[in-house]
Amino acid sequence: MTLYGYALSLYQYFHQKLQIGFLLWEKFCEYLGKDELIDDCFYHIARSGYYSIEKAQKLLEYKPRYTTWETIEEVMKYYIEKRWIVIPS
Repeated sequence: MTLYGYALSLYQYFHQKLQIGFLLWEKFCEYLGKDELIDDCFYHIARSGYYSIEKAQKLLEYKPRYTTWETIEEVMKYYIEKRWIVIPS
């Protein structure tokens, strides 16, 4: 799943409309404004990848216990229960 897909899933979980946009790198750097933040963001983006379990499913007959959506739902419930995420009333 892509980053966009995860963002969409989280918005759906909270019954919100996805409101996300993308900036060109130059505009993003202007927005951040600090070289150390720009370097940190670049490092994070450069080492983050798109991962797939297709090879494990094929070669090892791996079957995940939960779907991506079920995982997101469980994590959000846990975060809310632990009050790591607080939903305003």
